[in-house]
Amino acid sequence: MDFAGLAEAALEASPRVAVHGPVDQSAFLGAMGGRERAARLVAAAGGELARGRIEGAWRRLVDRGPTGMGRVYKALAVVPYVEGAVLRRPVGFGGDVVA
Repeated sequence: MDFAGLAEAALEASPRVAVHGPVDQSAFLGAMGGRERAARLVAAAGGELARGRIEGAWRRLVDRGPTGMGRVYKALAVVPYVEGAVLRRPVGFGGDVVA
């Protein structure tokens, strides 16, 4: 996908948006708490086969090697921007959860 073109189109369509990314799926899912969620699913799984499937699926999603999806797939955020507002990076794109 042409993320640069997509980001450019979003910025041209509206001056009131900010674009973050793209970031690798591996980094995005890790920042969004995917590892912790996968661990909870494994802990609650009803058997070794189910645990193995969950662990294998998680590894495939974040693996940055030739058979994984972690580097191949990307995430991009287009968020509203208000002039003069403090622009926080979204969670998954370098921003933290703010209480």
